Amino acid sequence: MAYIGHFFAMVFSAGGLLTCLIVGGVCALLGSMVSKENRAHNACAAGAYGVGIALLLILFGAGGSYSATPIVCLNVLVLIAAITAIIRFFPFLRALRLRPQIQAQRMAQEQYIHDHMPSVMFSRAVQRFQIVPAVQGESEFRGYRMISSDGKGLPDPLYEQARHYQLSKARNEHRLFGNPGVGLKSSDFGDMQIHSGLFGERMLAKIIASSGLNVVSFWSLYGKDAQGNRTDADIDAVIIGVGRSGQPYAWFVDAKNYKGGSDTAYVNIADDTLARVSISEHAFVSGSDGRADVHMSTNMITQCQHWRPLLERYGIMSDWLVCMVPTGKSGTPHLQDVTWPGGVPAMPPEALLERIGALDLADPANIPDGIIRLFTENLKPDNA
Repeated sequence: MAYIGHFFAMVFSAGGLLTCLIVGGVCALLGSMVSKENRAHNACAAGAYGVGIALLLILFGAGGSYSATPIVCLNVLVLIAAITAIIRFFPFLRALRLRPQIQAQRMAQEQYIHDHMPSVMFSRAVQRFQIVPAVQGESEFRGYRMISSDGKGLPDPLYEQARHYQLSKARNEHRLFGNPGVGLKSSDFGDMQIHSGLFGERMLAKIIASSGLNVVSFWSLYGKDAQGNRTDADIDAVIIGVGRSGQPYAWFVDAKNYKGGSDTAYVNIADDTLARVSISEHAFVSGSDGRADVHMSTNMITQCQHWRPLLERYGIMSDWLVCMVPTGKSGTPHLQDVTWPGGVPAMPPEALLERIGALDLADPANIPDGIIRLFTENLKPDNA
């Protein structure tokens, strides 16, 4: 009892109150420095912890007249345990220790937001392609020169190789299932868009089928909702392969047949918007709607999220991407660091074939029957 009484006397003495004030104040200051968010809450919590530390120190000091070895050892052990617990478990000290990482993450996030601001992305595109400002009376897009068509392009070797290929050959060899472009018939697109989409999907199917890769392709599949049920959302193509170790792979591809040839480049001017540029003319290129920008759908990233549980159940590693196909003898538009919403990469057919060919795929006969059935059952009607 004498020990307890001595402790309370020390707490309410001038020295004890001053100790609590100093230690609590220092801790509160440290807590307020942890981060800009919740500063008041951090300061209050840290100050309370500081007062607790001061009380522990006074408690140990109260035993000064009890100098027996066991008491001294006990005080030392309790002090070590208290300090360890404070450093390990008190949030404001843990946050202080992680402050450099937190600041680095915040800076990276702020840089990402800055780099993906539409105004920044648009300015970067203008500088990259040296697009010239429009003069008075000239067609313009956001103040810069816009023309109706790009310059003369060069033929795409894959287009020349694939355009005479007969898809019936791959279908008879059980390397192709479904009919490219069937899903477009139930879409809200106009006749011109449907015709363009059909051409793009069929051309990509011919490129894949004539490539010699050890894959099986499925064309025009149902989408999935959040519960895994079928929806009318369209998946243009799924390309399946299996590694030598037995690991199955799936490439989900959205085929795009956009205006332009090899003199045309598409570039992000926002996370959900592309711009069409003529490389040789240093100008934007208008589309059928009279605009140089193209809005991008979130369908691919949404379907990636909705298909993921089913793919994991089958142990399938998936890759989701957009492929820009050749529009004709003028070649394929350029794509560099172009992404669809959600970070889905876009690329020309050459890059897609290289991406698939980089894996050592086994003969398609090794693809499990269950995986073939999975995608066959998800083909849209008229895909027998």
